[in-house]
Amino acid sequence: MIKRALSFAFCLGAVAAVAPSAASAQATRTWVSGVGDDVNPCSRTAPCKTFAGAISKTAAGGEIDCLDPGGFGGVTITKSITIDCAGVIGSALFAGASSGISVNGTDIVVTLRNMQINGAGTGLVGVRFVNGKRLILENVLVAQAAQTGVLVNAMAGTGALVINNSQIINNVDGLRVSHGIASISNSTISGNSGLAVFAENTGIINADANLITNNGIGVQAGNGGAGQGAATVNISNNGVNGNLNGFVCNGGIIASDGSNRKSNNTGGAATPCNPNGTITKQ
Repeated sequence: MIKRALSFAFCLGAVAAVAPSAASAQATRTWVSGVGDDVNPCSRTAPCKTFAGAISKTAAGGEIDCLDPGGFGGVTITKSITIDCAGVIGSALFAGASSGISVNGTDIVVTLRNMQINGAGTGLVGVRFVNGKRLILENVLVAQAAQTGVLVNAMAGTGALVINNSQIINNVDGLRVSHGIASISNSTISGNSGLAVFAENTGIINADANLITNNGIGVQAGNGGAGQGAATVNISNNGVNGNLNGFVCNGGIIASDGSNRKSNNTGGAATPCNPNGTITKQ
């Protein structure tokens, strides 16, 4: 009887030792809520308050969903993950911060879907893609960044950004790609006081079926530095209208298939690709 009791007690101790590890396992799906708390496990019935709180409890390759409307703060993402706020207003306010969403992880794939990212005029960069395999923005609004709405400087130029059905509005610069490749389609880039679509250094932008309107410069390739021929913007089927400058080639290449619609780009101080502010098919 004594041996059986000791054996039973040993088994209970082993179960107790394993239990904390099981309890702390990361979930493949977590939730945030405007009335959540980051001490919660981020389950549907006990959601977290912020994206930063939820990401630490979400497994790589998992998903964070928004249960109800709320401001869930900025976050630095270092692993593959999806954040989706479908059906609600899920926002990341980054007033006074260096960035709203920062993506920085080797070979990671990140998707941001159905979100609003707002700098309130004092946050510097809305979405900062530092390193990763792919970043996807779907139905995302990026607004009021004091520097750049979406900035791509992916390490070693290997990162790929895909933007679809989104809005980049009322920032200083809209989409700025220093390295890597960005594709933007079916989106609106508007009200940016500086450059709307801008490739520099070794950056490449493919822009198709967008509205690029009421910006300082609609499309620019190159920043005037040496070797800017590697900076390329490929444009097709865009409406480029009402910008101070339509197109500026500042050492880079803007290549058009001739299908873009251009009007009321009024000129200004910067040098356009051609004297009339339009671009030759290349």
